[in-house]
Amino acid sequence: MEEKLIELYCTICQCNDSRFIEGKQRLSNNNCPKFSDEELITAYLWRKAQQLPTRKAIYNYTKSHLLAWFPVLPSYQAFCRRLNCLTPAFQALAEIWAEEATEKSGDIHCYAVDSCPVIAARRSYSAGTKVGAGFCDKCYNAARQEWYYGVKLHVFVMLRPGRISLLRAAQISPASCPDLLAAKQIDRDCAPVACGRLLADQAYCDADWADSLKKY
Repeated sequence: MEEKLIELYCTICQCNDSRFIEGKQRLSNNNCPKFSDEELITAYLWRKAQQLPTRKAIYNYTKSHLLAWFPVLPSYQAFCRRLNCLTPAFQALAEIWAEEATEKSGDIHCYAVDSCPVIAARRSYSAGTKVGAGFCDKCYNAARQEWYYGVKLHVFVMLRPGRISLLRAAQISPASCPDLLAAKQIDRDCAPVACGRLLADQAYCDADWADSLKKY
């Protein structure tokens, strides 16, 4: 366990990609805290990989079992505040590591595109909900057979047999946005599908779009 923890910390510290450096940059007097950004990211990712569900659980475990490795662990409130500020750094790391894994995976790939609802309110509560006004809206989910109010998450992933799929692109849209329309927009914005096959359900069936990809 200790070797893996050290390896994760060293990997984060050795990331010199400008996207990661900019993501953890701060313009304040406290730009060199005793508990470094690299330590915080390591502690969070280490326990997140062990499937601890909440920040509170991650913090409590780190304080109880890993304090020898992180002796200047801040308070829980500071821990959460720092995590929020480091959101761009986490996003950058996800992109960088996904790109590195893609480069090592060969030339021919198999991809999948799908979506899932992110529900802010369901059933009768969805009628008068105001949260996320201007972005969330109401839609019927056929798989769940219910109306809901919220957004929809659309993702392109690269399939890797026996290993976790690699995220290629993701987008949030209003719940009523058709899957095909969102997929076309993602494809125009960042071209997530390279050489290989794209797997999708009937919601994405469109011959013209398939011909325009010319990649599978």
